[in-house]
Amino acid sequence: MPALTRHADAEVRRWALSGLGAAVGRGTSEAVAAVLERTRDADAGVRAYACKVLARSPKGSPVATDALAARLRDEDETVRVTAAVELARRGDGRGGEVLGGLGPVDPNAPYYWELRYLP
Repeated sequence: MPALTRHADAEVRRWALSGLGAAVGRGTSEAVAAVLERTRDADAGVRAYACKVLARSPKGSPVATDALAARLRDEDETVRVTAAVELARRGDGRGGEVLGGLGPVDPNAPYYWELRYLP
């Protein structure tokens, strides 16, 4: 599965990432490395999805939280917000500036569902 995360098609890369979630949750080094690599993918959708999968890593993993924090400076807003949300869910406040800059959270906001249940 990790090899498919390097496939030429972005959709295949996202599907491959989805298959690595459980292994990332167990801290399997090969799976974590593959997902870390995709946080720097050329496709913003792949980067955002990689952030979601990486957030499944064990809570005490500084590798995961540091990689998520690095995406707070991503050129794509969805990637930045996804990284900030996943950091907040892990109890890491480094994404506070990104989240605070989004304005009010109402049902019409683009990230409403991601932000609604943050701690």
